[in-house]
Amino acid sequence: MQAEHGSERVTTVGLEHDGFLRNTWYPALWGDDLEPGKTFARRILDEPLVFFRAFDGTVAALVDACPHRFAPLHMGRVLPDGRLQCAYHGLEFDGAGQCARNPQGNGRLPHGARVKSYTVVERHHMLWIWMGDSPANEAVIPDFAALEAGNSALLTVLDHIVMDANYLLILDNLLDLTHLNYLHKGYLSADDPDAVEITPERKGSRVHVHTVTRNGEISALLKLLWKPEGGRADVYQDTRWDAPACVLITGGATEVGQPLEAGTGTFGVHLLAPETTATTHYSFAAVRWNPRNWGAEADARILHELANLRHLVFEEQDGALLRKQQANFRDHAVRTDRPAFLQSDAGPMLMRRALREMMEAERAHVSLTDDQRRAIGPG
Repeated sequence: MQAEHGSERVTTVGLEHDGFLRNTWYPALWGDDLEPGKTFARRILDEPLVFFRAFDGTVAALVDACPHRFAPLHMGRVLPDGRLQCAYHGLEFDGAGQCARNPQGNGRLPHGARVKSYTVVERHHMLWIWMGDSPANEAVIPDFAALEAGNSALLTVLDHIVMDANYLLILDNLLDLTHLNYLHKGYLSADDPDAVEITPERKGSRVHVHTVTRNGEISALLKLLWKPEGGRADVYQDTRWDAPACVLITGGATEVGQPLEAGTGTFGVHLLAPETTATTHYSFAAVRWNPRNWGAEADARILHELANLRHLVFEEQDGALLRKQQANFRDHAVRTDRPAFLQSDAGPMLMRRALREMMEAERAHVSLTDDQRRAIGPG
């Protein structure tokens, strides 16, 4: 589908069935969810994966199938030397996916006893996975240092849900926060604001959407974080998107007419990893910044309520709507090739255009010969 924006035609949907960008980092799972000596199964980019952590803390990721009879490797056990042993016949695999020991018969390693492996890096509490063929580049892991800054008592639980929606629809939702005043009215919204100002911009492969809501009624979120007595406020939100599916929302509120620095708010972390074309792993957390000083007991209560509020909003409100929205996109009886275009769609359009350019460049690079790729180098 396309919509016109000025004289330019911009893509609104269409990437949902174009596959996935592969030479990039995806947020696989929170590091705390994978204990030493344990395995963890998760499907990402429609591939079954097993993550396992050796007793020294090293993490590896393999395709979750033994090459012998395709038993799920996540059902196996991590050995003291860090290898993963298949639960079916005992084949042992190292972190690179190579079969290192065959306990059967004469112990000969059978031909083809190798599992595909992927590079995993642990940073900002998250395990990031690179599922492309180009060399993994740790320098381009998105910056979520906000999760590690300051007092840990200001960090919510590191949460996760599976949403029944394509990851691009979730990104559209996150890059257009005008929906807060309708879908999340009373929870995250400013009721009857004087004005909502939206400024999208793209810097290379990164997109920002700056949103300011003037003189709006204080929401339940702001009563929790800032002014229990209620009132009115100016609300600022900077939504930062990093390819392919990572969003940081720096949000805050101030007295009407005051700059953001005079208020308080949260860093909202939204990390998406496509499970399939129709489902998405959604990892999220929040960090309070410049908090009101109400004491440790109040801080703990606020974090608990903040985590519950975000879980309710994302799962029961966003999730319910996005599930129905995705169904409508697949329903030829209601779908149109020329949907309406609103001013608030500008941010999602910049994101989709940037992602399409990356996917097209990746496909063009893959289609080159080996000699041509070596001449160009990675990228």
